[in-house]
Amino acid sequence: DFSQFEFEQEFSLVSQAPVNTLLHFPEVDDLGWRIITHQPLSETLGPVEAQQRTLFVLAAGVLLMGAVGAALFAQILARPIVHLTQAAVQVSEGDLSIQARVESQDEMGTLAKTFNEMTARLRQTISLQEQRISERTRALEV
Repeated sequence: DFSQFEFEQEFSLVSQAPVNTLLHFPEVDDLGWRIITHQPLSETLGPVEAQQRTLFVLAAGVLLMGAVGAALFAQILARPIVHLTQAAVQVSEGDLSIQARVESQDEMGTLAKTFNEMTARLRQTISLQEQRISERTRALEV
């Protein structure tokens, strides 16, 4: 059993236990003596507090590395989407010569490849329409 008290403006832990001998000498056992130990609380809890600080720093480091890793991973995942979005914006502004980057063989790569095929077909369709309009205009002029 431990008790806590303040001694010399510092909290301490105090414990007591009977004095016993290893070889059981009755005259010592019958004295009724007690051993009282005194240890400042800061000394008792110092190693625990040091370990808590170390654990806190370690946890903060792991969290920081996790956050940086997550940010990098998100950027890697978002890059193809950003490139494809930029290409789509340029096409919507009338630039059909733009080609999306095919950076992978997954769904994003398939989407970029399909986007490029779509713009190629649009260019071809517009070219055919212009050719027909030109032919009809010449036919009307004759």
